[in-house]
Amino acid sequence: MGGVCMNEPRGFIAVVEDDVSLNQAIGRLLHAAGFHARLFETGWALLEDADVRTMGCFVLGVLLPVMSG
Repeated sequence: MGGVCMNEPRGFIAVVEDDVSLNQAIGRLLHAAGFHARLFETGWALLEDADVRTMGCFVLGVLLPVMSG
């Protein structure tokens, strides 16, 4: 499994993208690859909702309005 330690719990992948259809497509792709993804439309939504202690990593759109990646 290429570097994944199986006895450690895996966190979720936070996806922040304001294009709803692209956000959903990335989420479906990650899910198909066996990852748990949580989708957010803004950086603020991520910061307000996500438990960052359980986040494995995040994917950010680079041209987000207000708070850019």
